[in-house]
Amino acid sequence: MGGGVAGAIAVAILAALVVVSSQSVTLALLCLGVACLLTVLASVGPTRTGTFFVMLAVFTAPMEDIRPLGATSFVTLSDVFFALGFGLLGPAMLRARVHLPKAYVAGSVILLASGLGASVLSDQTISSMTIMFRLVAAAIVIPALFMLWRPSWLSVDIMAGLYILGQMVSVADSILGDALTGGRHQGLSTHPNFFGLCGTLAYALAFHLLNRTPRKWHWLIWASMAISFYSVVTSGSRAALLVVVLITVLYPAVERSAMASYVVVSLAAIGVASGGALLSKFGEGSAVDRLQGDRTSSVSDSERVEQLTTGWHRFVDHPILGDGFSNAPLHAHNIYLEVAVVVGLVGLVGYLLVLWCTVQPLFLRTHPMHRLGHAALAYCAVGMLTNSLWDRFVWAALGLAFLANLPESDARKTAPDNAPATPTARPRKVAT
Repeated sequence: MGGGVAGAIAVAILAALVVVSSQSVTLALLCLGVACLLTVLASVGPTRTGTFFVMLAVFTAPMEDIRPLGATSFVTLSDVFFALGFGLLGPAMLRARVHLPKAYVAGSVILLASGLGASVLSDQTISSMTIMFRLVAAAIVIPALFMLWRPSWLSVDIMAGLYILGQMVSVADSILGDALTGGRHQGLSTHPNFFGLCGTLAYALAFHLLNRTPRKWHWLIWASMAISFYSVVTSGSRAALLVVVLITVLYPAVERSAMASYVVVSLAAIGVASGGALLSKFGEGSAVDRLQGDRTSSVSDSERVEQLTTGWHRFVDHPILGDGFSNAPLHAHNIYLEVAVVVGLVGLVGYLLVLWCTVQPLFLRTHPMHRLGHAALAYCAVGMLTNSLWDRFVWAALGLAFLANLPESDARKTAPDNAPATPTARPRKVAT
């Protein structure tokens, strides 16, 4: 009986797809995609299909310029894959135990409450709430969904690699067919600064993979770091370049590694010795050229100062509860000021608590996935000079870093033989 009902449903769906696909080429392609999705679902089940789509979402996150609903829409291809993936994983996640850091819960409640309050008090309540939920979806919902999903460590490693691979695709586009913006590359991002930020996050995620992959594959990781660094330089983003240098210098101190210190010092010595030759290789519009003060940097600096001043005045006018999302400028090139403007100091405290949960495991160093926090640290640093507040290419990486808050025993550990699961964990007592 059950098989007959399922067959009847399948025939009905197939007939509907045939009818709809006859209307236009676009609908035919859409129906073909739906048919392929249904085939996959029937073959491997919703959980594996959902995992596949979430991985696709992470892979396409750096390619934010690909918009399925047109260039004017804020919905990216990554958003579509996230919705499909977590939608299919929903039933399994509902049965999972909830383990969310207390700081995250407190920060989320404060941020949401302050956002609603600021929106209600503003003169454009509906518009403010609509914009507010973009921040809520990125900073609150995505980390929570990753925590409820509880992917295996191997899946996390794969997603970190896919994010880096996605940035490599964007770099390839910047080389082969990118329309330069004042000598600056932007790849498949919507702005050169975002292209540089994606390169920074990919570079930081590579630190995690260096400690999770066998040594024979390390040359691939180093190559990806070099390409990510190239994307940062060619983007012309001075902030991204400075942060890449910062996290590289801080890496030995955070990891307490003598070998890493030796490598960083050696690279610094090579850079100083060949500085002149290297500088001459970078063209106009590169981050190195703009750091030296080219014609575009002075214009950018004046615009940033103007926007920071405007944002500061708005904050001073409403310092406690904020001015709402529709009235306040979201281009101050400082995420902390932007949050303070829209939800006040109260909401800023909540936002900082959420961010802290993505960075904290990096400094505790007691979790096998703590090195994902290098990406979160990079974003927190570049946040002082960027306006990327709720973009999915940021929170896809930070969602991975957030997983280091999961208890180690709650996930299936699949570390390679040469990378102990807890290299820095406290020793456990053995029963006698």
